[in-house]
Amino acid sequence: MMHTSSIFVVAALVAHAAAVGVSGAAEGFAKGVTGGGSATAVYPKSNAELVSYLGDSSARVIVLQQTFDFTGTEGTASGSGCLPWGTGSSCQVAINQNGWCQNYEPSAPTTTVSYDKAGVLGITVASKKTIIGVGTSGVIKGKGLRIVSGASNIIIQNIQITNINPHYVWGGDAITVDGADLIWIDHVKVIGDFAPRPIHTH
Repeated sequence: MMHTSSIFVVAALVAHAAAVGVSGAAEGFAKGVTGGGSATAVYPKSNAELVSYLGDSSARVIVLQQTFDFTGTEGTASGSGCLPWGTGSSCQVAINQNGWCQNYEPSAPTTTVSYDKAGVLGITVASKKTIIGVGTSGVIKGKGLRIVSGASNIIIQNIQITNINPHYVWGGDAITVDGADLIWIDHVKVIGDFAPRPIHTH
């Protein structure tokens, strides 16, 4: 009886692993990307675990099956901003990052801004990572992902990135890609007001 139960448990684990595998294959510049490959899947349970798995040097398949909320985890910052698109409640406000307001919108009304510091800089994603969400449950809230400085061979599939300083321009990007290669971003849902762009590439 014990032996039969063990078989059922193993079968269930195998079925679960198959259910969260990468769907499809990349084309174009990302063709051949393998991400974490056949590495044993890990299931982060906390923000700290997620950050650690994403940033370490190991090949990893990282499965997201919950919401990771970074809102407020790094405090807030205040500074100057401007109102290039009007003063109505639905108009976006620009943070004066690197003098953007003076350089590009010098005639716009000025204002004071208060924003969530966690959103400004995304979580660093190192090479050889697969990040995959289960159903609609894989959500990163209040912070994006940052793939930079030679990182390569990364798959991001079926996750949601939400609420990064809504209504603020220069409040943070959902995904930043800079100096990276072999990056496949597939079925990623971005929710919230992102400006100037949800995915920022160089």
